[in-house]
Amino acid sequence: MNKLQLIAVCCIIFALTSMSKMYAQQVSINDSLVQFEPKSIEATIDSTGFLQGYITVHNLSETDTLRIPQITPSCYCGMSTIMNSFIPPKQQGKLYLAVNTKQFSKPLTTVEYKVYTSFTSKPVKIFFDCIQR
Repeated sequence: MNKLQLIAVCCIIFALTSMSKMYAQQVSINDSLVQFEPKSIEATIDSTGFLQGYITVHNLSETDTLRIPQITPSCYCGMSTIMNSFIPPKQQGKLYLAVNTKQFSKPLTTVEYKVYTSFTSKPVKIFFDCIQR
């Protein structure tokens, strides 16, 4: 093997090593970089039967944009809207959550929402507590 081939092999090895490090940084997950406020919403059911609330999502990262691709409710009575699906570093976004209590088929008092993010390995659980008076 001549010097030119040896240099080419070294460059390829260096490039592959660098790419694997970049990939590991991109997929690393840090739950402490995202914060939800509040973690639960409490509302009293009124005559309309519709409850709604907002969750503020804080991206605590210095460099990475937070992505929220999906929210799933625990029952068909729950609805949600991702107001900001991409939240830049050190910024905040909003999630809109609603519950149609007239669709309750049994005495249900809490609807759980699973919020999927690019920073967390598992969905974050947000609870909407429906108080019946």
